[in-house]
Amino acid sequence: YSTRRAQGVTPIPTPTRTITEGDLTQFGITVTHDPPRPPLSVLFRSGDDFASSYTQQASFGAEHEIGSRWLVSANYLWVRGLKIMRARDENLLPAPVSPTLGIRVWSAPYFKDPNLLQGNVYESTGNSFYNGLTLEATARVSTRVRVSANYTLSKAIDEVVDWNSDFQANDQTNLRAERSLSSFDQRHKVVGYAFLQSPLTPGHGTMSDIFGNFTLAPIVRVNSARPFNLLVGADLNGDR
Repeated sequence: YSTRRAQGVTPIPTPTRTITEGDLTQFGITVTHDPPRPPLSVLFRSGDDFASSYTQQASFGAEHEIGSRWLVSANYLWVRGLKIMRARDENLLPAPVSPTLGIRVWSAPYFKDPNLLQGNVYESTGNSFYNGLTLEATARVSTRVRVSANYTLSKAIDEVVDWNSDFQANDQTNLRAERSLSSFDQRHKVVGYAFLQSPLTPGHGTMSDIFGNFTLAPIVRVNSARPFNLLVGADLNGDR
């Protein structure tokens, strides 16, 4: 990769072109294939306009001290992910919707090449969105005890779970329909924690030597459930 990048083929964030078989010969790698292609082959390639993914972020917050013991704060975070990699089978044509299943179901006329099992292209077309608001309060109970608690209200949306071809879209001719709650979306989260410092000082007996300068930090977390996908264990839509 470093060599090809130095040669100007794979610069960041956008490569100038796809790596060819000739690019690999300098590393002693030879790729050969004699036609014809075996039937029901599975092909993989990268998109011609593939680019590295990146994020855009914005945040703002405010905090206020109440008396000498309390500190309260509110923080908002917005994150958008762009150019997220995902796999798409480019061998598919728009198929009719099954009146029984309510989804597109593919058959031979709706494959560009019926003799090709899959024509996977890895492209950087996915997007993700995150919005989160965190409210937190911290109290210093004494010189040795401090407690904090925060609540986060958030929402995560994306269009792709993983770049592995096993996670391709249900309808790969309509990728926009994949935009929904992320697999890691967690709407509500409450966290409480404390720092309890031992009042003992080493050098004043066995117990002081063992537990002196000791800090206990308990934490409690409660959150809402995360989404999950139901898998049917079969290729219901016939897209291979």
